[in-house]
Amino acid sequence: MASAALLGGAMMFSTLASAQTPSAAASLSPTGLKRWTTSGPEGGSVTSLVTDPVLATALSASAASGNLDPSFGNGGRVFTTIPRPAGFEFFYPNVEGVIVQTDGKILVCGRFWEDGISYWYGTFIVRYLPDGTLDPSFGTNGMVAVIGQGYPYGAHAIGADMALQPDGKIVLIGTVAVAQGILVQRYTSSGQLDTAFGNNGITTVSGRAFPAGTSVAIQPDGKIVGVGWDFDPYVKPYYDAILIFRLDANGSPDKSFGAEGTGKIFVKDGYDGATVLLPPDGKIVVVGTLLNFVAPPALLIARYNPDGLPDSSFGTGGRVTYPIDNRTYISAAALQADGKIVVSEGSQGIVRFNSDGTLDQSFAINGVAPFGSVFYSNVLIQSDGRIVGIGSPDFSLSRFHADGSPDSAFGTAGRARFTINVGGTNDAHASAAALQPDGKIVVAGHFGRYFTDSHDTIGVIRVLPGGPGVSRRRAVTRP
Repeated sequence: MASAALLGGAMMFSTLASAQTPSAAASLSPTGLKRWTTSGPEGGSVTSLVTDPVLATALSASAASGNLDPSFGNGGRVFTTIPRPAGFEFFYPNVEGVIVQTDGKILVCGRFWEDGISYWYGTFIVRYLPDGTLDPSFGTNGMVAVIGQGYPYGAHAIGADMALQPDGKIVLIGTVAVAQGILVQRYTSSGQLDTAFGNNGITTVSGRAFPAGTSVAIQPDGKIVGVGWDFDPYVKPYYDAILIFRLDANGSPDKSFGAEGTGKIFVKDGYDGATVLLPPDGKIVVVGTLLNFVAPPALLIARYNPDGLPDSSFGTGGRVTYPIDNRTYISAAALQADGKIVVSEGSQGIVRFNSDGTLDQSFAINGVAPFGSVFYSNVLIQSDGRIVGIGSPDFSLSRFHADGSPDSAFGTAGRARFTINVGGTNDAHASAAALQPDGKIVVAGHFGRYFTDSHDTIGVIRVLPGGPGVSRRRAVTRP
């Protein structure tokens, strides 16, 4: 119970709910589309209405691209109840990360919070077998869950991202409120805190104000690179910075990293949403947002040499900025095999940059593939170079060819959307995803609206990738 001591009264859940994979029945909706109804994890029913005619066969045995995988869970979907602590009035579990292990098992991590008087936060990690059932060898009945007191101003709570070591150990990054620092935990492959890491499995990284962890990655030498957001609302003007740090494999600070001898780098005016990527050459790429409340916001990409010093061969002085509007949130980024950087701009689209930091004008429309009305929270690169965006409303996926044109073989005109009704609400949010070695797409998310709906359930679906489509790229100039 070392985590309880650190979290100032945190407690481990001893009774954890299991995944629900109830029986399904098919019927036709008034529009003639196929509707699938299953018994819901909160009583009542769970209804998925596939809103595209092509997707009406999503639960069949067809291997059509963009359809649900019938070999996973119940017709391609699994629902899992996160245990609600006593006294929580409004309970919101949020999915933050998905990893597919080499053995096919699926890890899902996230955070939960309560909007009552106490503002308590916590984290959970769930592991599924390849068929979607909970893995009984992990944690308690397939789940690890910890509760701790909340972080001020609703910033990231415990459980923001995770990475998997080659030995199967899990490194989780988030926030610890009591110590007001970035929390890094390492779990064994069976879901227990690894006492050989940090202080009984836990390391806390301090910032200059109120830091919150957002992304983590593991180098081939076992060192851990993390990023977060450091914010102080009490000073004028507000203090914002992206915090980059590196830990040795045992959880101690790597003081050889960066110029300050602390193992930390602070990027002034950096804002929430930072992602860390590790190219195979040992350099470190950080993607986030610049926001100083004076100048317009901008997408930031910074690249560092292995020692933590800026890479002068990238952009200007090791960094690139790209203008975005006030509504845009830099939600995710991914690296292509050729070193190009693909960034999801939330509701604005996918942007691709060359390995030297210049905008890739050969991609889509002058470097940008628009999303339309969908807010995308994750972006994936398939082994064949095709790009998949995942987000909401509902569980929405879009797939693009390597040149940025929509992949017409996927779903309908390159898009697939799954509407899922849980406990009386169909307000679903896909927030994390991962690719399996066989190309199948695992997507996880949560349900409900803050301050309105309170749900204990997360959902996971698996989508079939199908074969390659035909690129129909047009020469269009972006306005």
